[in-house]
Amino acid sequence: MFIALCVCETVGFLLLLSLYRASTKPDFPSFVQSFPGFIFLGAAITVAISVGWILRTIHRCAAPNRKLLIMPMGMNVLMLSLIFTAAELGLRTLSGPNNESVLGVVLYPKQWSRFVLHAKETAKKIAHEGSYIIHDPILGWTIAPSYNGRENSEFSSTEGLRSPRPAMTFNDLHARHSGTSEHPASVRIAVIGDSMTFGYEVQCQDSWAHELEGLLQPHAQVLNFGVSAYSLNQAMLRYEKDVRPWHPQVVVIGISSLMLMRVNSIYPVLMNPEWTGFPFVRPRPFAENGIISTINHPVPTPEQILSSSRIDDLPHINADEYYSPFQWPRGGIWQMFEWSYIFRFANSVRPPSKSLPSESSSSAIGPLTKEATALSQSAVRQLVQTVLDDGSIPLIIHFPYLPEVKESQELSNYSPLVPKILQTAGIEYIDITRCLIETDPISAHYMPGGHYSPQAGSVIAQCLKPILQEKLRNPHLRSSLETAAPSK
Repeated sequence: MFIALCVCETVGFLLLLSLYRASTKPDFPSFVQSFPGFIFLGAAITVAISVGWILRTIHRCAAPNRKLLIMPMGMNVLMLSLIFTAAELGLRTLSGPNNESVLGVVLYPKQWSRFVLHAKETAKKIAHEGSYIIHDPILGWTIAPSYNGRENSEFSSTEGLRSPRPAMTFNDLHARHSGTSEHPASVRIAVIGDSMTFGYEVQCQDSWAHELEGLLQPHAQVLNFGVSAYSLNQAMLRYEKDVRPWHPQVVVIGISSLMLMRVNSIYPVLMNPEWTGFPFVRPRPFAENGIISTINHPVPTPEQILSSSRIDDLPHINADEYYSPFQWPRGGIWQMFEWSYIFRFANSVRPPSKSLPSESSSSAIGPLTKEATALSQSAVRQLVQTVLDDGSIPLIIHFPYLPEVKESQELSNYSPLVPKILQTAGIEYIDITRCLIETDPISAHYMPGGHYSPQAGSVIAQCLKPILQEKLRNPHLRSSLETAAPSK
């Protein structure tokens, strides 16, 4: 009797778990043909046999002796309670401070309340201490103007551009990253992009934009409009909102693979689960007649997001490519089970495929969905055309990650994501991969977090210098420089 009860409870748990997973399938035939479906059928048969055997044993036992069955049933209940309590406490202890993984296994369903808790702590810190990154209703987030990060050497100009020191303004045509020049700038070069353009992980003076400005002296001023974690759509909006008023002669558009993969991302924590303290939201683009617009305009504030008690209450959550309902609690009858770490751990040992979107980092790149590909190509075309209409020269640069550079070096037929997308769309671009490959060792070009090192900054600047010099020799550009000085 005792063994039969243990078997019945074990397979009953598997039956329950397989039913929980049934909702990840479109219909019952698809479910029964899947791995959870096989578990469901096997568990159902085993439960039926076990329950039948238990009932048969009770029925065959003489009435006076049925009291003897209370002992194994009581022992079973006691053992089950002790095992459940010990396992639950053990898993909660092993889960660590973030309560989202156990022994390297990410727990599903995730807990939206945990993200809200961490993000609220970040929001309080921002309100108390200030932040290099602030909310923007159009861009999602941007760099705070006149920021002085004394501890981490993060500075911004009075206009909200990356700068090597506090309290500087690029509106002064004599201003350079390295100091004040005797010559007023006759050429302004604006650079836009994500952290590979911004120069994340290195100080401003070690970024490629800073190095490039030094190589183009005495009459060039380089303005770094890069912002970490930006999507291609955000870079396009950054140009329209913040770059255009400066009337730069050349606009360098830095594009990395992750910028394309972020196009359909609204809530960064869904794409990058480790970003639990990042309370900002991306503008989500959509295309209508080839024109890119934003569906969540204005972009919700961190306070609006953190006021949502459930993730499925978030605005436009279903438009986020990295959102899967199967990652998050379903509530209702399942709420009591989703509270249990035993249930979450068992559900996560073999997570359903739909619960795992391509969570991206610099070591896991591509491929893009059809929609993201089309949006990326439309965004680049629109950005290039806007720059041209403004009388500036667009220069698209592909900034590769370390895995892409290694693959390009080892495989002759390898095509990284950005070149593949741009070539298909017939868009001209410059790829600095060859410049990085030709200056060994390649690993020295990247910081531990995957961004460009000071050595890479120097190499990239040297690579772009002759290209920009050639652009500046263009007679059309030269004539425009003779008639109009840069202004903001």
